[in-house]
Amino acid sequence: MVKEIRDRLEQIKNQKNGKNEQIKDEKIEANQGYTLLKKIRDRLAQIKNEKINAFPNWGYFSWMYKIEKKEVITISKDEIGLVEAKYGSPLEKGKSFGRKVDCNNFQHTRAFIKGRGQAGQQLAHLEVGTYKINTEIFNIRIVPIISIRPGEIGLVIANYGASPKQILGKVVECDSFQDAEAFLNSGGQRGKQLAILTTGKYKINTDLFTVITTANAHKNNENPENLKVYKIDKGKIGIVTTMAGKTLPKDEIAGPEIEGHDNYQDGQKFLDLGGYKGLQEEVLKEGEWNLNPWFVKVEQVPLTRIEQEEVGVVVSFVGKKYDRHNYNQGISSDESEYIYELVPEGYKGVQKEPLMAGDYPINTRTKTVHLVPTTLIVLNWSSDEEKHPLDYDYKLNTLKLTSSDGREFQVQFTQIIRIAAENAPMVICQIGTSAAEVERIYMNDNLGRTIKKYPAIRNFVNRVLTKVVEGHFKHAATAKTAIQFQQTIIQCQEEAQAYIEAVLEKYGIERWGTYIIAFNLPEELDKHRQVLEDLKQEQVKAQEESKTIQEKIQTEEKNKQLTKEQEETKAVGQKIQADTKVYTAQREAQADREKEKAKAKVNKMHIDVEIARQEKLTEIEINAFRARIAALGPEVYAQIELQAKWADAIAQMQITYPQIMTSGGNSGSGDSTSNLFNLLQIEHLTGLADRIQLNQGTSTPLFSTAATKNSLSPNQEQKSLSTHSTEPKIPVVLLLDTSSSMYGQRIDSLNDGITSFKQEFEPNTNPSQNVELAIITCNSNGRTVQEFVSIDKFLPSPLKAEGTTTIGKGIDLALDEIENYQNSKKPWVFLIIGSSPTDDWQKSAQLIRQAVEMNKLNFFVVAVQGADMISLEEIAPLNTPPKLLNGLKFRELFHWIAENLKTVSNSEPGAAISILPITEWAEDEY
Repeated sequence: MVKEIRDRLEQIKNQKNGKNEQIKDEKIEANQGYTLLKKIRDRLAQIKNEKINAFPNWGYFSWMYKIEKKEVITISKDEIGLVEAKYGSPLEKGKSFGRKVDCNNFQHTRAFIKGRGQAGQQLAHLEVGTYKINTEIFNIRIVPIISIRPGEIGLVIANYGASPKQILGKVVECDSFQDAEAFLNSGGQRGKQLAILTTGKYKINTDLFTVITTANAHKNNENPENLKVYKIDKGKIGIVTTMAGKTLPKDEIAGPEIEGHDNYQDGQKFLDLGGYKGLQEEVLKEGEWNLNPWFVKVEQVPLTRIEQEEVGVVVSFVGKKYDRHNYNQGISSDESEYIYELVPEGYKGVQKEPLMAGDYPINTRTKTVHLVPTTLIVLNWSSDEEKHPLDYDYKLNTLKLTSSDGREFQVQFTQIIRIAAENAPMVICQIGTSAAEVERIYMNDNLGRTIKKYPAIRNFVNRVLTKVVEGHFKHAATAKTAIQFQQTIIQCQEEAQAYIEAVLEKYGIERWGTYIIAFNLPEELDKHRQVLEDLKQEQVKAQEESKTIQEKIQTEEKNKQLTKEQEETKAVGQKIQADTKVYTAQREAQADREKEKAKAKVNKMHIDVEIARQEKLTEIEINAFRARIAALGPEVYAQIELQAKWADAIAQMQITYPQIMTSGGNSGSGDSTSNLFNLLQIEHLTGLADRIQLNQGTSTPLFSTAATKNSLSPNQEQKSLSTHSTEPKIPVVLLLDTSSSMYGQRIDSLNDGITSFKQEFEPNTNPSQNVELAIITCNSNGRTVQEFVSIDKFLPSPLKAEGTTTIGKGIDLALDEIENYQNSKKPWVFLIIGSSPTDDWQKSAQLIRQAVEMNKLNFFVVAVQGADMISLEEIAPLNTPPKLLNGLKFRELFHWIAENLKTVSNSEPGAAISILPITEWAEDEY
């Protein structure tokens, strides 16, 4: 309280007022304050000397304070508290809210006063929580937070702020109006704001801001529909008009496109980049946009649709101005006369590039699109009562002409024209067109057809072509009599064609046909013409009969000559045929003799080679055997040499060894098989030495011719070594349809599946070494593209789709590959097919089904979408019907195949194998 009195005295001291009465009152008040201050000081000194327990309520003096209990302030979720200070420093001139003071959310009254907090509405507000606030000093008003629902926006009006310089307050950084102090300090302007609130919840001081939502729109004179996110419907665009911005230059109807304002959602960016007020060139496309209705107005119009068999010519009223003397603009024009000018996109005028079929977001307030047909247009100058009033030639009647001899006659005429797409801008530029819509004729047939009629074509027919055709024929008629015109009608048609084509070419229109359909003479002239025509026909008929007789005589002479030549040719042919047979028989006999001689010579060469080979082998064996006997001792060598029985010794000591010892295997010294072979030879040679010692001193020869070729020592039997046994392999044949039916994504997915198949096997493992893969393609060039090779050595290469599907040939190749494969477990064959077989497959299918029934192999058929399942049921075995691949899940299929093969590889030979369940790679039904 002392501090309050001191502050009050300081306030009184600093106040300046010229009124004497007020100064007097303040002096009295000051004296009273000093007196009260003195009493308080004296009392405090007294209290200091008293004992604490003399005061039951320590710190409070009943004569000095009045205690009143108040509830704490509680701010719940989705609420804020607005604060108004009853006391404090006065607000500065022009200010409406007290500045922020560090006072622990108004709970520290002394801090508020000491910090020179100001009386009145406060910028700071209270958020969710519980507060101990002196309500004698502060008024707290709890209000709900601002909630903007999805699909809606909120408009903001600042009740206080700087004076605006435009119709909408500028955007300032203030956390979406939640930081009131930042809004005012950053120069926020009062009035309607350019910034809007989008979907969300906002803690906004509603004393400073008025927020308009759909809930209170009517109260604030706003249409609730304007407070919803603006949606551009499908097939439409939005034409935008802005309410703020710079004034458009003279002669401009719309503001140019400006990048960076996020489709008018960032209004401040639009203004900062120099955007103009009014109609805009840039349109809004399909979608939802957060637009401020105070800033922009949007008009939705359909997309400009260009259908097939027509093009659109764009006439732009915005863009850069064309300068015909600036040759860098890319303008197209007539070189001799500036009849038309076509401009590129971005310039005002008729654009030289037409719009092809499609939908275009054209701003129809700044550009006009004229539709021009590209189909053939038939125009008939005839009095046809069936013409539709909207037909281009509805007003075109039969041409009435007057000849040089004063005769009147009529001509029915047809002209066919077409406008090429690239020439459509030239046509529009020269003949122009009204702004009228395209007219439509609705046919009354069962098809419900609609025929479109284009203003551009109607303008050309009415303004140009009608005058050209009628003028030409009237001029042509005056140069001839009626009969002459009729007699030279083809020439007249060709002249009309040349003349009309030259005119059409200037306008960029193609001539597709010019025809005089009918020619009507006056009755008396027509009779005279008919008499002349009959005479002419009789003359022509007589000439033709005479010509026919002459041709008949000539034909008979030619037939006689032809018959003679044919007989002569036949005789020559018979002679040549006989000579040919004799020559052929002689050549065949000589060829047979030469063949027999060559065969005899080859047989003799084979016999000579075999004799030489056997002699060489015998010599090699004797020398090798000599070396081994010499190694056993001189006695054995001397005895055999003495008896000259080297050949018999070898013959009697022959041992039957496994083929892998005598003709294959590793010949290195470290090989176990080779070592065993050497040990056996040494054992038999040792036995031979023993026999020699037993026979020494007797006359019995060491080797007897009666001895058995394969005999050994009496106490031994011939030993046979088994070959080095490896684990049986598992041959797998992929029989793949690579016909053109597998083209595109199918063959790509198949190649990807084969690559993943190799990746399913871990390298250098039992399955990767024992599973051997072969691949056969079933197309017009069906062949084995991969011989049997282990998975470790298999290198996938891409397959191409081409030709037809030859399943029979593929099955035959697969059976041949399996038949030539030895020492294996039961083979597996997988047929993957995507179309109907095109060859004779029935016999091949029967062979492979028989092999399955005889338990010689496993056979599976997998069909890709589009395959002939009826034929595949005849190919597949009964116990494994064909399966339909689920989409293009080749990776899953090859994973399933790999898992089955791993199971087989790790099983014992001959053990029963259960096929793994079909996974998601196959359809449940087909």
